[in-house]
Amino acid sequence: MKALLSWERLKPHLPTLVFLFSLLVVAILRYLVVRQHLDMGQDMANYLITMNTLFGHDVTGTGLLRPPLIAIPLKLFTLVFGDLNGGKLLGVTASVAMGIPCYLIARRVSRPWIAVAVSLLFVLTPAYANMLSWGYITMFGVLFTMLSVYFYMLTFDSDSKWNALLAGLFGSLVIGFHQLTAAFFVPLCAILVGALLFTNRRRGGRYWLNPALGVLAGVVLSLPYVPAYIHLVGMQSGGGGTTTLTGSLISLFTIKLWCLPWTWLAVLGLLGALASLLHLWRRDRNATVLLATLFLFPLLFLLFSLPAPFVELNRRANFFLYVPIWAITGFILSLAWDWRGSLLRPPFRLAIR
Repeated sequence: MKALLSWERLKPHLPTLVFLFSLLVVAILRYLVVRQHLDMGQDMANYLITMNTLFGHDVTGTGLLRPPLIAIPLKLFTLVFGDLNGGKLLGVTASVAMGIPCYLIARRVSRPWIAVAVSLLFVLTPAYANMLSWGYITMFGVLFTMLSVYFYMLTFDSDSKWNALLAGLFGSLVIGFHQLTAAFFVPLCAILVGALLFTNRRRGGRYWLNPALGVLAGVVLSLPYVPAYIHLVGMQSGGGGTTTLTGSLISLFTIKLWCLPWTWLAVLGLLGALASLLHLWRRDRNATVLLATLFLFPLLFLLFSLPAPFVELNRRANFFLYVPIWAITGFILSLAWDWRGSLLRPPFRLAIR
């Protein structure tokens, strides 16, 4: 009887435990692969320079090359495993940890085991494995961006102040880790919070206090990084230009639209994603706003090229698309599972968790 009670307590957490164990296995296998690399490229050298500069060894005399927070975990890993292996292991840790916010978001809109499956597929996305060799600091940016926006969504679900504080904390970590991701995160967060305020405007009470607390916490916790950003802006000043429509994309849609089958597949996928979001709207409005923002905002960076020094965001915006794509896929698969008995019966209402 005691064993039965223990199993009943464990059973609801089994998908999460399986997911965490799977992340550990993926991390071990991924490290065995990257351990064969003799170096990690110029980006890894910049991370080490940032680490040495923060800890008082500015050998270049130019100051910080990155926001300072990458130096702290890198210092811990390099002290234990050495510069090369420590840098590799930190990158592997970031690449698998990104599955956690993906799982939290997918679990919100899909069945638990489907959330496990799509989150593991997200972690195994080849694009993230390639980033281990040329700039895994972006993965920290994706990780903390997704955690921050997830907890900002939760501030509209409950009165818990912890959600607001965690949202602000993870937002400040985005600022402290990567300047390009910060340039992406700030407007993304502003759009998300604004959209959530608008969709929740009919609620009674002072529902906006928690999101306001989260924004305030994020701003206050980000203030220590302002001097580093002023220094980085001074180093990267120059360039110019205005936001323009990307010519290659215009060419794609005006010349090749009628002859590329994969273009039509992409259009159909986009329409399917939008239809799924409309279906989800009736069940969970806050989650729908989150997924719609995460899905549509990065698409703007694929349509419009930014002026220097933000032009790099156009190349990296696609890394932020994978989470909403896999989460929406999980929602569609959950609907298919619920409709498997008969296409004629009314859709079974998912128990959104």
